[in-house]
Amino acid sequence: MGSISRRQFIRRVSGGLAGAAGLAPLLGSPLWAQAADPPTTQPDGAPPAPAAAAATDDLLGGPRSRLLAVTNPVAVKGNIVTPKHLSSLLDYALRRYFGVDSEAAAWRTLVKPGQKVLLKFNRSGAADLNVTDAMLQAMLESLAKADIAAGRIMLADCNPDQVRDSKTAEPAAGWSAKPVKVLGRDEFYSAALEWCDCLINIPFVKDHHLAGVTCAMKNLSHGLIKHPARWHGDGCREAIPHLFAAEPIRSKLRLNIGNALRIVYDGGPTVSQDRIVNKNQLLVSDDAVAMDAYAARMINQERGAQGLKDLSEDGRAPQYLTVARDLKLGQSDLDHVDIIEREI
Repeated sequence: MGSISRRQFIRRVSGGLAGAAGLAPLLGSPLWAQAADPPTTQPDGAPPAPAAAAATDDLLGGPRSRLLAVTNPVAVKGNIVTPKHLSSLLDYALRRYFGVDSEAAAWRTLVKPGQKVLLKFNRSGAADLNVTDAMLQAMLESLAKADIAAGRIMLADCNPDQVRDSKTAEPAAGWSAKPVKVLGRDEFYSAALEWCDCLINIPFVKDHHLAGVTCAMKNLSHGLIKHPARWHGDGCREAIPHLFAAEPIRSKLRLNIGNALRIVYDGGPTVSQDRIVNKNQLLVSDDAVAMDAYAARMINQERGAQGLKDLSEDGRAPQYLTVARDLKLGQSDLDHVDIIEREI
């Protein structure tokens, strides 16, 4: 690990968040990249960057966030995931993000001995995207390396067959006994949040016809509550960040692993095969706001490539990210996020 301290980083400017609130377009190159990177075709031997990089402050934007985007261009062929490529992608992503030499060490920075883990997936569009089975298997194998047994893992938003085959804990039924006051209204959060000690968020990257983007924040804000339908007014501008900010989620959330193997760039959150593009990518960040901002940039870039209006021009800028920034839930401006983009 001594060589890591000698590494230097080159920061490049990228575009900020597009939005009707006057934010810059979500376009541009990665903000910084590590010089003298190890051979990316050998992920098992690639020493990761130190996690201490997250501690730096930006004078203009407060504490800087970090996001890792790792690509394996052959992870998905057509609509079929290659398990060994996905496993190596997840392995590299965890080691690189946490600055450790094994997946087990990465998980041990998040999960203490004996703690219970909730994996939050997304069932909306899962059958059409066809990536959840492989991602679930990769996650369970990865957690097992840190001696986190299936009985200490619960799945949220997986189908009954996936739960049965995984031999994980029986999903907690129902909702919390005590409501949480959100924007003046009572809401009940999933009983699974009371069961778990650690929440790992595994969202898709999708266009959303109201919010503009559905990724890390909405997967939790609307996916772990009893009455999601009542919280879609005004493009979810206030609902997503305030539901996400509530204690049942924020006290348990440890990491976001964005499943960007295949993304939906238009027509979401429902999925049409002609609106999916393979990105062969995993995103990792402890900042859900930064991940959503990056997801918005991905969607806008693909919309541009397909000759479609960007989200702002289409009247669907993800304005909830501005509110999330103001609530200090994370960084919505990618100029204040240290982004590492790697291909293995």
